[in-house]
Amino acid sequence: MSRSSKAPRGVQRVPLENVKRLPVGMQVARLFGVVEKGSHLNKISGKYQNKITLFWEFPYLWQMRFDTDEQPTPQCINGTFTYSFHEQANLRAFLVGMLGKDLSQDEWDDFNMFGIADKYYIVNVVEVAKKDDPKVIYQNVKSAMPYDPRFNIEGVDIIKHNPTMLYSISDGFESDYFVKIYSWLRRDIQASKEGLEHLQAGGVFAEPVRKDSNATNVAPPPVNQPKMSQNTQASVAMAQQPGLAAQPQPGSPVAPASAAPVDSKPKLEMIATDFSLEQYLAVPGWSEQKLVDAGKARWAQVAPTSPVATNGGQQASQPLSHVANQPATTAPTMNMGVDESGHDDLPF
Repeated sequence: MSRSSKAPRGVQRVPLENVKRLPVGMQVARLFGVVEKGSHLNKISGKYQNKITLFWEFPYLWQMRFDTDEQPTPQCINGTFTYSFHEQANLRAFLVGMLGKDLSQDEWDDFNMFGIADKYYIVNVVEVAKKDDPKVIYQNVKSAMPYDPRFNIEGVDIIKHNPTMLYSISDGFESDYFVKIYSWLRRDIQASKEGLEHLQAGGVFAEPVRKDSNATNVAPPPVNQPKMSQNTQASVAMAQQPGLAAQPQPGSPVAPASAAPVDSKPKLEMIATDFSLEQYLAVPGWSEQKLVDAGKARWAQVAPTSPVATNGGQQASQPLSHVANQPATTAPTMNMGVDESGHDDLPF
């Protein structure tokens, strides 16, 4: 299901009246996004600090929030930390609560932030007044702890809405992962120390190709591009992190039965939207099978499979009352649906 609150370019969204706030206190939330934003100048200390933003989805509050909305979506909150595992760092204290235990220094040195994503936790939502305008109230995630089914709401199914969003600065500024994060995040990253250095060195920042754009696309990248960073490779390999115990989560769909072999060659369907099949095949080194291996295309099924229950086009999860142990984080899926106009922790 696509995010219905995303307005067309140039259209000013108007907040609806009577938009509900999240209840203050402990409740179920899913961490669906972990995005490193690069080094930004701290105006107080005069030093650069690497920043990382966590994105939370609240499955028990679905509503329409803007006049452009066509259907309800779950409430979301994001929060930014200095990216540091120092023993006095706020991020480390926050993660200790999420994991339910502290880690050894060796474990912190090897800790992969992507390993905590696409999981459910119990978070504490608090309200904070804006410093220069106390009438403006924000809702933030103050702390988190491991998932506890006692916080479920009886009779209400939990549906996973937002695909997982992961990005590391080491993924680069021209990678698929950079292209598919929110536009306001791309702008923040471009303004980072790493982004400015990339620009000064003659680098460019990849932008998504819009379907309504008449601009001529540049040539597709060579076969070996984009290259995944070690962090992203770790998430693709579904690496489990120290101190992360399996926890009950909304059920995952069962793997489909293997398709029966067919005599004729199946049709190729493009997954990537940056270039057409013809554009890719015009670049030396690309082939139909190379596109499939790179995740940019897939072979179409000859026979239709049995339909699965969906929620507006996305796979619906099982209620938390019927969950199994949570799987490890899978490869990043970046076609996010959360609105790109700004932070989701909007004042009420």
